[in-house]
Amino acid sequence: MNPPTDLSYPTLAHAPIVEGLIDIQIMPPLSEAALPALQRLHSNFPEYPLEGTKINVSGQFLVSSTSATSVSQTIIGYQFGNSENTRVLQVRLDGATASILAPYTTFTDLENDARRLWAIYRDAIGLAKIARIAVRNINRIELPTSPFDFNEYILTTPEVAPALPQALSAYSMRLMIPDNASTSQAIVTQIFEGVADAGHDALPLIFDIDAFQVVELDARSDEAWEIVQQLRNFKNRIFFGSITDKLRRQFE
Repeated sequence: MNPPTDLSYPTLAHAPIVEGLIDIQIMPPLSEAALPALQRLHSNFPEYPLEGTKINVSGQFLVSSTSATSVSQTIIGYQFGNSENTRVLQVRLDGATASILAPYTTFTDLENDARRLWAIYRDAIGLAKIARIAVRNINRIELPTSPFDFNEYILTTPEVAPALPQALSAYSMRLMIPDNASTSQAIVTQIFEGVADAGHDALPLIFDIDAFQVVELDARSDEAWEIVQQLRNFKNRIFFGSITDKLRRQFE
């Protein structure tokens, strides 16, 4: 059965997405002995010629009482990218991730990459349980440099006490929002520093939506892709419910 298509929200011709990803994590993680097998998976993706190493900073330890601390690093997997560096695949001891960077294309492209990646990863690692599925979009929204009211553009913002000045020159906000229609949750992060990037006549607002569901599924279960669609819908509800019509029209 084909996964349901999300028809509730418009397709934006100029979506502000700088990275969209689908991530599937397993439990328990593989041992480090699986790293050579993960590295060999690169041969399955000739259209992703760029290979890099994924490094995990696992902690610090004191070398001696008179020297500085040293950071221990552990390789946890590998990433492969296309020549334009707009698509990236990760294979790790704890799961696999497919990403599309700006210019973002479509969710269908992303899901196709993720399905192919997961099938190859799953066959390589053998028996495993899916423990977490996530659909994440990192958006970069450009706001005017002239004085403006956030409510003209964004509906989910910090609320300032009425007795205080209402202008916001910068803020950082993190919310955990449960889905009232499922067991999904979303980590919503906004960062606004009030400073224009070099060469840009706009103030960037980072609007990061990480919708996820903790599960216990067989690695071959088709339910995983049904959950991906649920998470996509939840992510869209948050995004479109958090922006005004004025801002949405800028992305059409």
